Amino acid sequence: MRFAVRFHMSNILPEAFRLRDFFWDLFGTLTFAQDGWSTAHRKSNLFSWFRDIAEHSQIPFSRLLWIARFERGRRMLRGHYHVCIAGPPSIRRDLHICRAFEHFWRSRTQGLALVQPYDSARDGVGYLLKCQLSGPAIEGSQVGTDDGTAPMLSNSLIAAVRRGRM
Repeated sequence: MRFAVRFHMSNILPEAFRLRDFFWDLFGTLTFAQDGWSTAHRKSNLFSWFRDIAEHSQIPFSRLLWIARFERGRRMLRGHYHVCIAGPPSIRRDLHICRAFEHFWRSRTQGLALVQPYDSARDGVGYLLKCQLSGPAIEGSQVGTDDGTAPMLSNSLIAAVRRGRM
């Protein structure tokens, strides 16, 4: 007789579960114009973009809280990142800031960007982590995969989660 073991996400990945309750300011989708870039080159552009955001927001890069995940689109297989960002109050609910951050991405990569205020009802963190962080128990859920598309968290976010600062 086989038994299915069911775990609640908060028991399997308590840090991931806690990310859902964090006060996120922005959700973004950052698409690359070309698909031939190496993982290192894509990450370099992502980190440079985060540095642009920190500089624009007048905070040290080391204090910007973010989570990012790379994936390929279902139809066109176009590579893109999904990101959630928490920053200084100056970026909250400001559509002009969103457009500026989209411009930073376009000027750096010639790709498309959509940055918008974070809507917790849409569970952007759950979407980004590719798991359902609320609702019924989840069987066999994992955050990340072994194909290089695992979520990346800023060091400042990891430290905040460990301290319990939400």
